[in-house]
Amino acid sequence: MELSLRFEDNKTGHKDLILSFAGRVWVCDSYYLVIDSKLSPDQEDANKIRLVLRKLLEQWLSAVESIPADGSVYLPYDFSDQYTAWLRCIRTDNMG
Repeated sequence: MELSLRFEDNKTGHKDLILSFAGRVWVCDSYYLVIDSKLSPDQEDANKIRLVLRKLLEQWLSAVESIPADGSVYLPYDFSDQYTAWLRCIRTDNMG
């Protein structure tokens, strides 16, 4: 199954991050990526969103690679004022 999280710049910071998995799609906002204060704190544009998103995906990869046998991790993908959304990834025996 293919999993993707992509940024489609619509110049608003809203409804521009697209998570696709198992034939389903979730749309969320990049706004909280652009206001990240750790990476390029003086920059607030599409390039910064791409930079922060790349860092997030690197963290996802590290987390997934470190899942112990029969363990799980949660990958954050949607950040908002009122909530966050996460993907739960479980390692099964056939992952090798």
